[in-house]
Amino acid sequence: MIEYDLITSKGERPVNEDSVRIIDRGDMKVFVLADGLGGQGFGDVASAAAVDAFEKYALNNDYSDDFLYNCFLCANEGVVNAQKEKDYYDMRTTLVVLVINGDKASWGHIGDSRLYVFKNCKYEYRTEDHSVPQALLNMGEIREEDIRHHSDRNRLLKAIGSSNEDEDFSFDNDESGVNIEGRDFLLCSDGFWEWIVENDMSKILKKSKNTHICLKDMSNKALTDGCGNMMDNISAILVRCK
Repeated sequence: MIEYDLITSKGERPVNEDSVRIIDRGDMKVFVLADGLGGQGFGDVASAAAVDAFEKYALNNDYSDDFLYNCFLCANEGVVNAQKEKDYYDMRTTLVVLVINGDKASWGHIGDSRLYVFKNCKYEYRTEDHSVPQALLNMGEIREEDIRHHSDRNRLLKAIGSSNEDEDFSFDNDESGVNIEGRDFLLCSDGFWEWIVENDMSKILKKSKNTHICLKDMSNKALTDGCGNMMDNISAILVRCK
């Protein structure tokens, strides 16, 4: 049994530049979240273009070994086309995707929107950000807890919207197929994970079996702790597999 829900809010920003989408094709379900890069303009346009293009491919093609690659390629082309249409070539977006095909899960991401995996409500895994603080963590120069409020946290090394060879469009993915039984999957933008740590996520997952209430409690925690800090848009999709 699979339950899922989503939430999105502009936080303390004037515009919500996140886009979230759930694509249900029966045995295959695709969950997509994108966070437009606000400081460069048209972030909401970029995230929407990526998600729309991703959805178009996912609705018209069956799952295959190159499904995620082709979806990401289409999303990138969608943003590049939007750049040309708006005559604004700096727009970019993050993208994180979860695909559940039967009883297996696979995922891919680019940027600093994350996928968290919990097993029996215990934190098991998160995707690695394509950001300067993540690179510093990997080099042992900072600690995990230092990422959330690092001065360079918004400096990304990769994003969707690359139109030339000088930019890195490559994304990380796991298509090996993880068994979904007993696992919870949380896709979220950086505005969400910045203000709620993994331990609190686990506590909320244990406290409530209702997907909608879980997301509401997590987002309330983020909104409360981030209040007064010009907190970013917060968006998340929670997928619970029993």
